[in-house]
Amino acid sequence: MLIFINEIFFVQLFCPMVESEDEGEINDLCRHEYRECSDLPSLAPIFSCAPCDEWRTRMHSVQSRRRILHLENRVGEKIINMVLRFGFQKRQQSATSFISKIQELFQKEVLGSGNCPSQWKLRYTKDTDGSVQLEPIQERNSVIRAMLHNINMIIDGSIPDNEGEFKEKLLMACSKYNEAISILTSHRALTDEEIDTFQDLIDDFFETWVELFGHDGLTNYLHLLGSGHVMYFLQKYRCLYIYSQQGWEALNSVCTSYILQNSSRGGRNSGQNKTQSYIYPLIRYLMRDLLWKTRLADKFFLERDS
Repeated sequence: MLIFINEIFFVQLFCPMVESEDEGEINDLCRHEYRECSDLPSLAPIFSCAPCDEWRTRMHSVQSRRRILHLENRVGEKIINMVLRFGFQKRQQSATSFISKIQELFQKEVLGSGNCPSQWKLRYTKDTDGSVQLEPIQERNSVIRAMLHNINMIIDGSIPDNEGEFKEKLLMACSKYNEAISILTSHRALTDEEIDTFQDLIDDFFETWVELFGHDGLTNYLHLLGSGHVMYFLQKYRCLYIYSQQGWEALNSVCTSYILQNSSRGGRNSGQNKTQSYIYPLIRYLMRDLLWKTRLADKFFLERDS
């Protein structure tokens, strides 16, 4: 809910067309565009109306630019999951033995060491018939980066040696991806040559990845990379990291702490006459934070400074 509120404020402050609508139309328009921007950019819009058609391109640009770190995280998770699932299917030992071996590999080599092992666990489910299924790996971006940094170790440890050609192609593809993502997440403006190098690396990765895993290996973010959508925004804005809005995203933890520490009843029917709620001061706090971060609040102090 808080993330959705953030999106509403962002749209209202930065989209002139939305500011001219009344409150009901603003809410409908924001929800409309927020859902649509979650889809593949090459697909036809799920919803259609005259106001949104006029500024769809602008909002899609904003949404695509600010997802750069989320892209890195989700694509990394997909790569790790596909590698482990393939190794699990081709394993030459029991399911529990494979899980124990991979878990030890991650704990003592990928994320930790023999002297200081990680507490990471490879989660799985066991059906009533005894069959074992690996659960999808979902980790924060720093953990996924560490995994991809040691992706060669993961591939060698999970995929059997009799899959030599597959393993060789996968190692090459992941190497290309790691090089490309290091360019994409740079904290500076990229040159034309670097952008071209990025897309060449992604093309090599994407073609090999599709050859190895087919449709099962594809996601929305992989589509953005392979189709050249990310390259388009790199050519237009040069550096996408500055649009990731990590400071704004960090407000989620602040809001969560505020809610947990200041309310035991959900913020409804509390205080004098049961009319107070924590949501109003929280919204005011978010608005003040956004005004200062966007420097829109400066104009209220110009007269005092002069």
